[in-house]
Amino acid sequence: MEANKKLRVYVDTNIFISLLAFKSQRMRYFLEVVQNHHTLLLSTAVLEEIDEVLSRRFPKAIPLVSKMLRYLEYELIPTPTPSEPAYHEVVKELPYIKDPDDVIIFVGAWLGKSDIIVSHDKKHFHTKEVKEVFTVMTANDFLLKYDSRS
Repeated sequence: MEANKKLRVYVDTNIFISLLAFKSQRMRYFLEVVQNHHTLLLSTAVLEEIDEVLSRRFPKAIPLVSKMLRYLEYELIPTPTPSEPAYHEVVKELPYIKDPDDVIIFVGAWLGKSDIIVSHDKKHFHTKEVKEVFTVMTANDFLLKYDSRS
């Protein structure tokens, strides 16, 4: 991929958890770079997972989510549920995913025609099988490659 091409960047839940629960300035900057130079992709599955994780682990951060989402510009990818035929059609195209709970996240990335998935989940996202189908990076790797200031 060319360094100056406008990319479709699909962001995993853990990026938002780092931003919201731990107030990570690096994640804030990463989102700013994506907002200013690329297309941020979020799926309904990621938004639901953010809500679930925050409710369970960081309930005080919940008000920040609605505020942040009001100001973020993103393309929302409707993610079919596992009970829908469309879900299973996409799953046939996906690589082996170690964690069955992550399959729906990859369905969103596939449907969103993402150029890059940004995730810090090295155990399940940064695998050989996944990288044969998707380009996966950490936020830091993304910034090193696609931000002139990093």
